[in-house]
Amino acid sequence: MGAGASTMAESAGVSKETTDALMSLPDGVKKELEEKMMKAAPAGTAAVAPPGGKWLAEGKPVLTLEAADAMASAALAECRERKFKDISVFVLDPAGRVLVSKTMLGCPKLIPDIAHSKAGACIGTHSSSRALKDKYVPDRTPQLLAMTTMGFATNQPFAAVPGGVLCRDASKNVVGAIGVSGASADEDEHCAILGAQAVGLVTEPAKSAL
Repeated sequence: MGAGASTMAESAGVSKETTDALMSLPDGVKKELEEKMMKAAPAGTAAVAPPGGKWLAEGKPVLTLEAADAMASAALAECRERKFKDISVFVLDPAGRVLVSKTMLGCPKLIPDIAHSKAGACIGTHSSSRALKDKYVPDRTPQLLAMTTMGFATNQPFAAVPGGVLCRDASKNVVGAIGVSGASADEDEHCAILGAQAVGLVTEPAKSAL
């Protein structure tokens, strides 16, 4: 039995005594056993890079803090480059927890709450805040009101206004959301999309409206 199969046997919980006994078998038998063990090796015994590379936590479809920080910084940089009004940016994980928030100095007090609510709407519904607006405004106002009220009642931020972008990895797993507020709705969404795509994420919406 080769070193690779011996290591797999140990990692599978086989005792040292059993491994030593296997090692003492004739070469032909050891080779046959090794081939069978290699075929039966469970997924994950080899190191596999997580989808999305360095921007996702190993083994989990979750953004790293470094990714969230890079997303927020890229959104702010795009805002400055385009000379939009000052914005606030929130990046949330798949559970809706805030990973990073950044707010430019010229934002009114309410703007960060709106940015948070846009991202929260994405996490809560697995869609973009624009998609929610298109779905519920103006023809389904009662449903939208019910969802918004539920958000208030459960202390979950919710805003059906463009600027909240759902983020997925290459395997389509939801890894978080980014919400932007402070400029126009289309400009907010543009900055959010650019921020998420700066770290290689798949965004909903896929393209800016600008």
